[in-house]
Amino acid sequence: MADGCPAFTEEGTEEVKKTLEADIWDNGQDLLTDIARRENLKLGPNRQMQELMVRRNELVLEANQAMSTGTRHEVENRIQNINAYYTHLITEAARTYPDEGLDKDTFDSLQRKEEESTGLSRVLAILLSVTGVVVVVLMLVILVLVRRRRQKEESTPVTAFAENQQVVIGSPVPADQTGGKDQGVVSGAAVTVAAPTREKV
Repeated sequence: MADGCPAFTEEGTEEVKKTLEADIWDNGQDLLTDIARRENLKLGPNRQMQELMVRRNELVLEANQAMSTGTRHEVENRIQNINAYYTHLITEAARTYPDEGLDKDTFDSLQRKEEESTGLSRVLAILLSVTGVVVVVLMLVILVLVRRRRQKEESTPVTAFAENQQVVIGSPVPADQTGGKDQGVVSGAAVTVAAPTREKV
């Protein structure tokens, strides 16, 4: 035997077998995690999925051990068929069985709570949207009313009377009741003065 060549002893064969089993197990766990994530299993792969993966790993290991009795192409086809078949079974188990550790009643209860929480969030979102619309409408109404009031005030300005315009503001009584006639003022007569007033629209 040449130096540096591996010794095909029983110990070496056992080591190769363990390495192969570890690689197959790691590959199986990666596949389980990927399927659980795609099927939204919050607690990871359930028990049924794991049991199916154990069986798949056993068959893949048996196919690898048959390498000496068959061609490499035949063995690879056999392993691909095993993987495809058990991937389908494991995916169905992910959809059929609830997360590990939860019985069906608990699983259904969690689903109902999640649906109720989603419905409440939608209602709150709708209420907030409606409230926002109402606030905007009220602001627009107030703005329109303020503008109309300003326009009305600007269209009806206060102006002073012209010199030939007079308005009656009362009937004064002179201080000297007896001398009123001499002063040309008659008791009870109207008095007119010029005063500012608002024009009629």
